[in-house]
Order: sequence, then C-alpha cells, then structure tokens
Amino acid sequence: MDKDEAKTIYEKVEYILENFPHTRNNDQKLMTRLWEEFYGRHIERGMIPLARIPMLPSENSIRRSRAIIQNEQGKYPPTDWPTAQRRGWQKKDWTRAYGKNPRGWNAAWMKSKGLPR
Repeated sequence: MDKDEAKTIYEKVEYILENFPHTRNNDQKLMTRLWEEFYGRHIERGMIPLARIPMLPSENSIRRSRAIIQNEQGKYPPTDWPTAQRRGWQKKDWTRAYGKNPRGWNAAWMKSKGLPR
C-alpha cells in the first residue's frame, strides 16, 4: 500500500507495519511512527501540544487495528519471538512467516535469545 492511499486508521497502521518492521513489536513505537508519518503537522520541535492531542488517533485505536492485522489476519507478525509468544502466535506460524532462521539469524544467536530454530 502506498502512503497516499492510506485513509483510515486501519490502513495507516497497516502501512506502518509493512514499511517499518521495528514497530511490529511495540505499540508505543507504532503510535509514534504513525503520528510522525501521517500527523507531523501537529508535532512542534518533537513535541505535541496538549491542545492537538485530540486531533490524533488514540493509542487504543492504533492497538486495536494492529491486533486485527497481526493476530486475526496473520499479517506483519512481530519480529521477535517473545513478543509473538505474548500475543498468542504459535511457533510454527511465526517461523513460517519469517522462514527457518528469520532475517538470516544464525542458530547460536537465536538460541542465546530464546528464539525458535
């Protein structure tokens, strides 16, 4: 999906998850990136004035959209196994999404991080 095509909160969340994989593990990072990408006009010197907060999508709306995309549709899974586990992903589904060794991780490193091999 192209950034200009994203109109709804759901579509904007999907765009961020697709293009910024680090946001798949953390709702705060997802919210921050979404606000920066789509609502940057409300940010002044890295801060959001209190009066403009109601103009931004809430963290709950963003989290619900992320949960539907990841947990119900199985798209853009978390990039780390502990987060995937907490969100109810099965090991076989998560490894299928990223391949046997996600992102080319070697087996020793994966074992040290408690990731499935």
